[in-house]
Amino acid sequence: MKKKIIISLLGLAIVILVMVSLWPLSFSRGIAVNTELWVQIIDVAIENGMPNNSVNDYRFRPDSEGFEQIQQILNKYSFRRSFRTFFGDAELNGRGVNCWLFLFSGERNILIGDKGVIIVNNSVYRIGYGGNKKTLELMSEIRSVVEQ
Repeated sequence: MKKKIIISLLGLAIVILVMVSLWPLSFSRGIAVNTELWVQIIDVAIENGMPNNSVNDYRFRPDSEGFEQIQQILNKYSFRRSFRTFFGDAELNGRGVNCWLFLFSGERNILIGDKGVIIVNNSVYRIGYGGNKKTLELMSEIRSVVEQ
C-alpha cells in the first residue's frame, strides 16, 4: 500500500512539473513602461579565424513609436520555463550563436540568443516548444523596428 502511495505522489509531482514547464509566460512585464529602453544587437562572426562582431545600440524613450512597437511585438510572444530555469544558472555559452539581442529597461532585462534560449531577469527560459523558429521570428521583428 505504501509503495502505491509513493508511486502515485511521484507521478503527480512529475505531472505538475511538466505542466509548470510547458505553461507559457508573457513578455508583457519584460520592459518597464516609464523607463528608457535600450536595445543592443550583436552579430557574431568569425573571419579568418578571428572574431569580428558587430555591435549596434539603440535607445527608445517611453513615449516613442519604436518603444510602443517593441512592446507590441513582445506581447505577441511567450516563453516557458526549462530545466535550467529550476536548476541552472543564468549563464549562456555562446557556442553556435550567430546573433544576440539584449533588451534593457530599468531593472528589467531580456537576453535572447538565436538558438532559442533566453534569460529574463537572470533566469533561463526557452521560447517556443521546439527549435528556434519562434526566437528567430521575435528577433527579426524587433530588428526590423530598431533598424528603421
